[in-house]
Amino acid sequence: MSIAILESLNELVHLEFLTDPKLQRILDFLSLRNLLSNELFFTFSNSLFFYLQIRKKLYNS
Repeated sequence: MSIAILESLNELVHLEFLTDPKLQRILDFLSLRNLLSNELFFTFSNSLFFYLQIRKKLYNS
């Protein structure tokens, strides 16, 4: 019985997130910020990897 109540509350909260425009804008912003953060980290880590590879080749030559 308590699981059904929790699932119902979860659905209500989810519907509230979907229908509240202010909350939706906040969630969209946070998602975008998270995406940009992940992209920056990915770009930085790739750049660092290539930099270290080039440096290793230069110093080993």
